[in-house]
Amino acid sequence: MKCLDIIKVYLTVWVEKNDIESRCFRDLDLDLKIICLIILFISIVFTKLKTKLTRFKKEFLTLRMKRKISVVISYIIISCSSNEVISEEFFCADSELGVNCKGADYIKNSESLYVLPWEIGKTFRIGQGNCTSGSHSIGQFQFAYDVDMPIGTKIVAMRSGTVVKVLENFEDLETGIVGEIDEANVIHIMHDDGTEAQYVHLTLNGVLKNEGDFVAQGEVIALSGNTGKTTGPHLHFQVIQALTECEDTDPRENYTWYSCNSIPLTFKNTSEHCFGLLDYNFVPDGYTAESY
Repeated sequence: MKCLDIIKVYLTVWVEKNDIESRCFRDLDLDLKIICLIILFISIVFTKLKTKLTRFKKEFLTLRMKRKISVVISYIIISCSSNEVISEEFFCADSELGVNCKGADYIKNSESLYVLPWEIGKTFRIGQGNCTSGSHSIGQFQFAYDVDMPIGTKIVAMRSGTVVKVLENFEDLETGIVGEIDEANVIHIMHDDGTEAQYVHLTLNGVLKNEGDFVAQGEVIALSGNTGKTTGPHLHFQVIQALTECEDTDPRENYTWYSCNSIPLTFKNTSEHCFGLLDYNFVPDGYTAESY
């Protein structure tokens, strides 16, 4: 991928994130060198006129906007400082649109150990992705996903492992009624490296496996529901780091309470996604589970 291709990707990302109509921008065959020069010129003008701006201009040209322009220009300068060709693997189809987990260590999805937790041929959209300002902000839920799906949808194991926890005696809630966080039906599956997949908000009696059972990747393990702290039917899932990597947060002597964080996930049986699954604002049609 050449320098100008990189510029186009980053300019497109910048325009998207600033809520500017950008579909025509992406589709037109523009001279990107001219675009870069225009941005650089505008930035210089902004700097020169910073003491003479009218009140309207001061409100419009916020510090945030200036910073974003500076980021774009800085990346252009760094990327174009040489004529080297950068590998196509550096970018993928989703670029960085909607990505909140900057710097997270996502594995290339074609090399992932995981598959989507729904049946092959089914398509579902992401209601909430990673590192959001909502419930998936930090810690245990940071790299979790919420998937919109009707009650009773078959859930499959993302990866082979052993069932280590089952809860299934809570009743489904009516849409709009928020339950308690500890009243969700769940199934937890531990993998051979110690990581643990957690599938949450399952329907009443919707766990199809018992503790101690070994399940294969892609095997149906549960039915989705609407239990626990939820505002509507969906599947919440995440993978937690191995216990040996967790922090003991209990201050009491001779007591242990582990605080384990979730880990970044990609999936080998769906469309390319270098930075995790994006929510419906960016991928409105959702993700289809393909054969693997």
